[in-house]
Amino acid sequence: MINKTDYFLPDLKECWIIVFLLIVIGGVGIGFCLQLLAMVSDTKITDMNVLFTYVLPLLPALFYIFHKGRKAFSEGKSSGCPIDDPHYGRLKIVPLALLLIIGCETLSLVCEPLGSIFEMPDQFKELFSKISGDGFWSFLSIVIAAPVLEEFLLRGIIERGLLKYKTPAAAIIWSAFFFALIHMNPWQSIVAFFFGLFLGWIYWRTHSLLATIFIHAVNNGTSFMIMLLFPDLPVDFDFHKLIASIWGTDTYYAVYATSLLLFLISVFLLHKYLSKSGFDKKRITGNI
Repeated sequence: MINKTDYFLPDLKECWIIVFLLIVIGGVGIGFCLQLLAMVSDTKITDMNVLFTYVLPLLPALFYIFHKGRKAFSEGKSSGCPIDDPHYGRLKIVPLALLLIIGCETLSLVCEPLGSIFEMPDQFKELFSKISGDGFWSFLSIVIAAPVLEEFLLRGIIERGLLKYKTPAAAIIWSAFFFALIHMNPWQSIVAFFFGLFLGWIYWRTHSLLATIFIHAVNNGTSFMIMLLFPDLPVDFDFHKLIASIWGTDTYYAVYATSLLLFLISVFLLHKYLSKSGFDKKRITGNI
């Protein structure tokens, strides 16, 4: 079934359908049903299994994608384009992984001030506290399920499809926009957009879904480890306040400048040594 999704290359309209299914049908519709279930069972939605409540809203979009993949395969109108077909240029796995980790971690710190523009409401703090405090199930949801499913949807399906109809820059920007949109809150969405640009660029240059899953997992895994090792930290903490409170504001600015420099260096090296594009233009357009 997964292979048949190679034949589904959604245009922008179909991408909006996927996002509608994720946000309205999955997020709002199924979220409302879960809330009703919680009320009937005299419990809170935050007391439900975190992996269950994360995956369930994604099912309508996943069913739609698999249906369209089977249909495109049976009709034979497309030659298909693999979701994952890695091309790493002159980079070996270990140097690539190190550059991706550096790029990911430094970008998170560089973009962090953007996520601090809006104050997080108490109900979201309670929700994120529950999500991050459920031990094993939180790990599966945050570090495994979210990177795999979100990268499959946003890069493997949406960006790959848009590369057939739009320029690489437009496909990357649209996938990053949708990535921000599905987070459904401004505290994550602003940072998610810029993070999505980085993920989208890496996917275009490598055609490797595993690479973007790895970056996403590193980012989420870092946040999970911080919450696990420092349980007293508030869920909306930021490194600016943390570093400034311990070592002073000047130290934070030095750390920030260093992070920005390391991010730019990692992007430069990735740009230099990766393939110009991991996607075969003839294959993605079906002109074989």
